[in-house]
Amino acid sequence: MVSNFSNGYYLTQLLVISHGGDRAIMRSDWLEQYQMKYSDTRPLVMKIQNRHIPVYGEFSVPEQVLAVPEDVFESLDVSSDDLSNVLLAKEETVDSLIRMNMIAVENGSA
Repeated sequence: MVSNFSNGYYLTQLLVISHGGDRAIMRSDWLEQYQMKYSDTRPLVMKIQNRHIPVYGEFSVPEQVLAVPEDVFESLDVSSDDLSNVLLAKEETVDSLIRMNMIAVENGSA
């Protein structure tokens, strides 16, 4: 479930876990649904606590899971056993973050 949180974000709940990769990933079909309904940006950007995190699609990730690199996970105060509140940045917010160089965006689509 996604709800409007503010002018810049939607609110959702995901299970945040760590993984050995170098970028945050979520199930590809979930990512595409978020992009179609809420924020058609590449990449999708989520905010957990004070961290903005570009998110990319990967079919191997279970539903309702956001897998983040281990170093990112260790810096967050979340439990991999419970759903966490995660903010989904709206398009205007993502554009601003990119312009201000607050997030790094890989070349290519998500």
